[in-house]
Amino acid sequence: PGNLIPAEKGQPTRIFIQQTDGASLELDKSTGIWLLNTPEGSVPAEPNTVELAASNLLSLRILNQITPAPDLTAISLNPPAYQFSISMNSGAQISFSVGAKTVTQSGYYVQTAEGSVYVVAAYTLDALIQLVNSPPYLQTPTPSPLPATETPLPGATPDEPSATPQPSPTP
Repeated sequence: PGNLIPAEKGQPTRIFIQQTDGASLELDKSTGIWLLNTPEGSVPAEPNTVELAASNLLSLRILNQITPAPDLTAISLNPPAYQFSISMNSGAQISFSVGAKTVTQSGYYVQTAEGSVYVVAAYTLDALIQLVNSPPYLQTPTPSPLPATETPLPGATPDEPSATPQPSPTP
């Protein structure tokens, strides 16, 4: 069956994940670096974590298609547990909803914007869903205070001859 997001759609430039309970995550790379958009404003996101998430999106493997579509309420797709909205650098917009895990816990029920219902591998989706609960803030090291050192005070040194040349008395 392949991947949920076909390779020809390009690379993600914006990732928006909305949880049913209202928690959400928005990552945006339109400026060239991944930013985490928060209610307080945009802050740099941890690039390795987000690049991994972006590649996970591109490798969401379809385990099987379910036709006809089952009762969406029974598999938590009505309403969905999560809604994903992704903007790609090709201009494509991709949206899909994530429902319950399968009985075997190996996949999630996913419904595409077109209405198709698939089972998608859980391990890649779990990593993406985890970002909503622990956003990938860029961790900057906390500055530690430097040890106190004695700083010599500049003082007058009258014993040494003056470094400034003095005019010599004229005869």
